Amino acid sequence: MKRKSKRQQQAAFEATPLITPERLRALPQEIFNLAACPPWVGSVFLFSTNPDDEEDTSSMQAIIPVGGVNPVVVKMSTLAAAVLFELSRSGHSFAANSNHGTPPKVYLKMSFRGAAHLNVNARRILFGAVAGEATKALWQEHDLDPENTYVEPDPHPRNDSRAVALEEVERLVARRQADGTWPEAHSAKAYLANLGLLFRLLDESAGLYDDDLRQLFDWLDEDDAEPENDN
Repeated sequence: MKRKSKRQQQAAFEATPLITPERLRALPQEIFNLAACPPWVGSVFLFSTNPDDEEDTSSMQAIIPVGGVNPVVVKMSTLAAAVLFELSRSGHSFAANSNHGTPPKVYLKMSFRGAAHLNVNARRILFGAVAGEATKALWQEHDLDPENTYVEPDPHPRNDSRAVALEEVERLVARRQADGTWPEAHSAKAYLANLGLLFRLLDESAGLYDDDLRQLFDWLDEDDAEPENDN
């Protein structure tokens, strides 16, 4: 069977039901079936951090290989993966990106249709890092969970990465509504409302990582984990 083009894969993904919190709890295997994933996803391996309770889908994690010149394999909660998938439904994408260091540090970034100059790190989007904050991994470089993430002051990140991502999503949704290419399966209003809900649940799941406690790890040596090169 001939492999679908990326455009066909994107169209097929956009036609799938929205990944609501209810669907995520009830149907993770259906949601993360490769045939229902956006085209940047190489595959998805799901596993549970609570294997003794087969009904506890909230503890499920996803391992996702992302191809390219410098491929990367990332790990995150299924809730975080749902956020990235829904950001992609708008028509934007994600890709592996290198900071061109020696050795190169490869990370997952959001790639924007019509705004190629933007380079937004997926960890910053998920963690909600703002201007002047660099996100770093505590232990595992490609584990995007909040428990493996801390921030420290850094003048290089110039934007609130999540705000940039949402602004670009809203821009593209509005453009696609105007030119008639927005998928008929969902209203733009329902799509944006669900995306906002997923972000709220993601922040709630991070629990301890409020503004006061974010500085808990400032004592870490600056050289322990260098930040990715992002905006």
